Amino acid sequence: MPREARHSVFEFMLACIVGQYSDLGMARVTFYASLRNYTHWEDFGDMYKVLFALCKGGRDISGFEKNVSKLLIHWLDMALLQIVPSQPQQQTPIPYLSDLMHLLTVIAKFNFALFEEDEVTQMILAAHKAFFSSQHLGDIQACLEFTDIVVRYRFVPFEALTPFLDIVAASSILLSPDAKITKSGHIVSCWPIFLNLLRSHCAHSAILTLCRFLDKQPSRSDSKENMLIKGAITLLSETAWGRTNRMGSESYMVSDSVILMYFKRAAAKGNDEINGIILKSLILLIKSPENNLSLMDWDAVWDIVDAITNYIKKITDNNSNSDVDLFNVNAKSTSSCIHQFACFSQTVIQLYRDKNYKGPLNRLMNVLYELRAYCCDDTASILLNYYVTEHLLLPSSEHWLKLLQEVTSTFYIHANPSTTTATIRLTMLTIVNNVCTSVKDFYSEEIYEAVVIPVTQKLPMETDPDIRQLAIDLTVSSLSDCQNESIFEKMLVILRECAKCRCITADEQHQHHSSLNNKLSSSLRVPAMCGLSELFENLLLASNSKFCEKTFNMITDIANDRSDLACPYGGPKIIALDLLLRFRCLTNHHLFLVDDHVKEENNIISVVRKQQLNKRREAIKQNIFLPAISSKQGPSTRSQPSQEQQEKQPVFHPSPNILSYNERPNEETETVLDINEMLKSYVRVLSHSPNWTVVLFVLKRLPQQLSNKHLFCGAAPYINKLRRRLVKWTSTRKFLESIVNLPPHTKRNDLLVYAYNLLTILISYRRVFTEPKQDQDEIVYAFYIGITQVTSATRLCINSLTVCCHEMPLSVTKMLNEILQRMSQIISVSSVSVHILEFLSSLARLPNLYANFTGDMYKPVFAIALNYLQHSRTQQQQQQQQQPQQSQPQTPQASQHTFPTAEQKEIGQSALKQYVLIMAYLVITIWFTAIPLRERRKHAPFIIQRLLSGISMGKAIDEQTYTCIDMLSRFSFADVSLAPEKSIVSKILMGDGGTSQSTAAVTKQSQRTWIYGHTLLTLRTAKSSGWVEVTIRRPSGTVSMMCYVENKVKSDDIDYRTLPALLMMQYQPDIIAAKFLKDSKEREVTEGNERQAVETAVREVLSEPKLPSGELASAFHNPITQLRKIEPSIDPGFLYLQLNNYPDIGRTLDISPPLANDDATERTLANFDRIPVVDFHKIGVLYVGKGQTREVEILGNTHGSPDYVRFLNALGTIQRLHGRTGNTGGLDREMDIDGRFVYFWKDDVTEAVFHVATLMPTNLERDPQCSAKKRHIGNDYVSIVYNDSGLEYAFDTLPSQFNFINIVVSPHSISTEAVSPSHALAGAENTFFKVEMQRRPDMPNIGPLGEEPKLVSAQSLPSFVRQTAIHANIFAQVFWQSVSTGGKREYMSHWRERLRQILRVKERVTNKGASNNTTSASTTPTIPDNNNNTNASSSKIGKDGYPYEALLDFTKYT
Repeated sequence: MPREARHSVFEFMLACIVGQYSDLGMARVTFYASLRNYTHWEDFGDMYKVLFALCKGGRDISGFEKNVSKLLIHWLDMALLQIVPSQPQQQTPIPYLSDLMHLLTVIAKFNFALFEEDEVTQMILAAHKAFFSSQHLGDIQACLEFTDIVVRYRFVPFEALTPFLDIVAASSILLSPDAKITKSGHIVSCWPIFLNLLRSHCAHSAILTLCRFLDKQPSRSDSKENMLIKGAITLLSETAWGRTNRMGSESYMVSDSVILMYFKRAAAKGNDEINGIILKSLILLIKSPENNLSLMDWDAVWDIVDAITNYIKKITDNNSNSDVDLFNVNAKSTSSCIHQFACFSQTVIQLYRDKNYKGPLNRLMNVLYELRAYCCDDTASILLNYYVTEHLLLPSSEHWLKLLQEVTSTFYIHANPSTTTATIRLTMLTIVNNVCTSVKDFYSEEIYEAVVIPVTQKLPMETDPDIRQLAIDLTVSSLSDCQNESIFEKMLVILRECAKCRCITADEQHQHHSSLNNKLSSSLRVPAMCGLSELFENLLLASNSKFCEKTFNMITDIANDRSDLACPYGGPKIIALDLLLRFRCLTNHHLFLVDDHVKEENNIISVVRKQQLNKRREAIKQNIFLPAISSKQGPSTRSQPSQEQQEKQPVFHPSPNILSYNERPNEETETVLDINEMLKSYVRVLSHSPNWTVVLFVLKRLPQQLSNKHLFCGAAPYINKLRRRLVKWTSTRKFLESIVNLPPHTKRNDLLVYAYNLLTILISYRRVFTEPKQDQDEIVYAFYIGITQVTSATRLCINSLTVCCHEMPLSVTKMLNEILQRMSQIISVSSVSVHILEFLSSLARLPNLYANFTGDMYKPVFAIALNYLQHSRTQQQQQQQQQPQQSQPQTPQASQHTFPTAEQKEIGQSALKQYVLIMAYLVITIWFTAIPLRERRKHAPFIIQRLLSGISMGKAIDEQTYTCIDMLSRFSFADVSLAPEKSIVSKILMGDGGTSQSTAAVTKQSQRTWIYGHTLLTLRTAKSSGWVEVTIRRPSGTVSMMCYVENKVKSDDIDYRTLPALLMMQYQPDIIAAKFLKDSKEREVTEGNERQAVETAVREVLSEPKLPSGELASAFHNPITQLRKIEPSIDPGFLYLQLNNYPDIGRTLDISPPLANDDATERTLANFDRIPVVDFHKIGVLYVGKGQTREVEILGNTHGSPDYVRFLNALGTIQRLHGRTGNTGGLDREMDIDGRFVYFWKDDVTEAVFHVATLMPTNLERDPQCSAKKRHIGNDYVSIVYNDSGLEYAFDTLPSQFNFINIVVSPHSISTEAVSPSHALAGAENTFFKVEMQRRPDMPNIGPLGEEPKLVSAQSLPSFVRQTAIHANIFAQVFWQSVSTGGKREYMSHWRERLRQILRVKERVTNKGASNNTTSASTTPTIPDNNNNTNASSSKIGKDGYPYEALLDFTKYT
């Protein structure tokens, strides 16, 4: 039958049913039967419509209620037979499947009571078959709607429970948990269906059935089985712990333990999707705040997780490819299990962080431990923190070492770069470091070999700076505590490999513009080298001699490595040199390290210093001991120590068994380091390094280290090599030619300063020179080369030559003539003139150096001083010409107030100019007196001519020139003292021993004073007839003579004094005649007893001298005080010049009456005599004992060390204060208030008294502040400080207004031979002291100590220090005069003051109140400006018409 005909039949049937439904009767059965027997699929649509209409939409099945379910099941089977196997089922629905299921659903809904249980079972099975036959959402929803109707309006038969749960379980997976809307508009969800099922009597069976689903073996191909297992897991978890658990709990309580047990079984199957669903379910369990799991349940959970963990490790091969980000929920993964595990782990970890995790912590950490290869930063931190907190990585745990190895391997050695960041690696390294610190005393070897060596194996390739630094610290710490030689060498090799320099090329340097800090932090080599340095410090502190030697050898290898000489920033080499340059040792050669106080800027060392300081501060905060690097405390101050000083309290002490030198070391206990290798590195750097930074670093510190002579006792070969190199470099001026990056402001010639500084230190090594005489000659010659060209090194060379005069006298003597010739050529250079004159002044006090001088060899000395005087006068004239032009527009007062610092500097320079001028005249004076008397006359014309040649035409001869020429006239013909010392003979003859008031008027009548030229002539007649005392007062001194008038004097008086006086004239009768003088003071001498006294005196003179007893007995043990005959040594020319009108010799003697014989004249002469005729200096001497820093402690010392005593004894001559007539510098000479003895020193023109604090009385009870001592020493401009404290002496330790200069003497290299009397001389030659000068900040540099301290031997120390102190005192007086007057007044010497006093007297006598200008013209000759005379410069004419040089050159008429 055609399709249209069949369709018409079904349309007819449908019309009948719809139109006459209530009247159909048995026709309904007929229509149903026709439908049941009709099986043509093409008409199925018409068939469904007819049946749907026939049963009235499922509401009326009367007549076929027994068969309708079978018919629908049959039709479902027909529909399922239409499935095309090749067509994807999920894309299209099965035809009429959803319609049939809908019809079945409504029929069951309205007619469930009419169906038997078996029929219900068959319908469920048909729905089960249809559900799993289609994957279309509509079909699934239709089937699920049927199951909902079943559980709502009937019950699920036990036989159909399993297929029913299949549908529900599968729908939970196929459909979203959210509700769905069907065609009928009803909401369909699997959860209400399952919950309704749990409310039925099948609840228990349903749960049990779902649990049995979990026991099924997952299929690799059949997704249905897996889906059912997953659905069952979902239903169980959602029922028990999900969002519907409340409704479930009202119907059926599901045991968590049972579910977890079946989950564990399912997890053991190893299916990815199932494990994922299980983890998802576990998340529901642990996230729900209402689920309080017991510990047993938590154990069950972690059992499940353990099984899943093993599965994950299996499928990912324990993350061998480092491509699994297991703990990252955002990571993309094809595995559901991995993703869900990430979510699960995140949930648990969050609970742990929020402290809401109630389960066993060890189970969580065990999982993290098993999955440590997958851990990210968070999980790794949790795991590591747990291990640290629970001490599981310490020996208190059973398998601590194995655990430490494993986590170290995972999180550091073989860390996953995709998940393990540098932070975790740093944390892991910190843990290892802390563990090593904790267990090193018991398990050091085990942990070093098992952990530390593997950890540091790849350290040379490490790029992270923080990790690198910590790894180096770990290595250093381990090496410091290691006792196993094999392990030590392994780790030391690793550290050495890290310290190898790998320099960037020049092109790379231009490409990188990062700062020095960044370059330092990006380099492994410098931190590694710092670690080596720290290691050596630790080993030295621990006195680990064997390992210390190995480390030292490695450091010297790095310092001697040629490959990194060109490193742009110094690299490891500069760090190695930094350590080596801090080496010092004591006299017993035991080594220690000192702190480096040299400030560095823009240097790799400055960055390292800051890092070390920060590290030390952090260590102090954490109470971790780190050794400081200072053996001595800094300068003494009264302020509280700074934070940095407090941090340096732990100090190094000399190592007991690590030495720098020992001829016979004990190999078992002592180790001698090869100091030659250390010196070799310095020489190599200076010879070959092109890097100015490294070279300058060595040059700044090497002199300080070389001054520690005991350090280099065993390094004589390289000391000599260094000396040869320096001599060669300085002699050829090729020092540091290899330097390529010299700063633009630094000149090549300036570099010689460093070379000469080193050579100066090497002077003290003269004893180890290979060929002492030749080597010393070479050093002196090198200094001579330094003054042949004026550079910044010239001043240093002159000062060094001063030291050589004391230490290498024979070599200086050999070159002295050339040195003097060269100095005469450069004396006009202002920067060196003062040092040249000081050199000459010091040289004059060392007569052995010029003992072989002949007549003309003295001329260069005078030429030097005279050349400077000419140069100085020329400069003064130029300044006087320029001054009027410059002074008009300026306002000096404003500038003084605006720029006080500049003003002080100007005053200081002005004082320095005065000082140099004074030194020039002083050099002439002391050298002229140093010439043998027979040679002096030859040099006087030369000196006078040169003195006058520098004076311009029309200018007055200055006072200093007059005093200098007066000195020449005094010493040219006699070696007499500058002031007379009245003998006992003079006192007897003149009656000075007991003059009474009754004879005062007679005395006045017997004395007259005349003034002529520059002379005050006083004649005084004696009480004895015929005797006259002649006193000649001149600027440079006073001469007193006793004259006897041989002509017979008519007198009736009997002369009882002449005979004994005549007898004693040939002797020095001070001792024997003292008794006579003493008796004359005690009683009035009468004529009778006077005769007896004379006879007694004569007898005593002619008899052998008797030594007195008592207090003065000790003075007579000196043979000098015995009577001895005086050889005549006075030339008649001396007397002629003293009595002549010199220097106004060209005109007749001034016709002037004698001075009035009154009190005013007496006061004038008395005041004049009070002006010293010599340069007098008072210098303080302090002794600073061990550890003393305070003023009272130092002043309270009553004695010093043996070396101090030897120094004092050679500094001057000790003399008794009581009864002393000369100047004592303010010390009491009557009552012994300031002590009984004092040290004096003098020569022809200079005297010095030393205020020695230890010789002054000390009474701390009456004078706790030692004010009696300070009133003398505190008023001294210069103090010599013998510093035996072992500390730096602070300049303001003894504060005073006049504390200008301190000369600090510190024992530096004490020879062990000095303590042996048989080797005392050798000990003095090899014992050296550091001598340095401290001065006020506003004072310029003077003397050989102005810039750098000097090393001086004990043999030369007293003379060197004394001469330096005298020069310093001269300058201090000049400086104080300038400062106190604001630079308005110049310093006035004693001779100039005496000259001015004479001129004032002459002015008062000769001019009777004339004006000052007239007085000046008449008393101070001038040199006229004779422009017409071509020979004016050589024959200057005085006012009297005589050539002035002829007048002043006394040699022409004597």
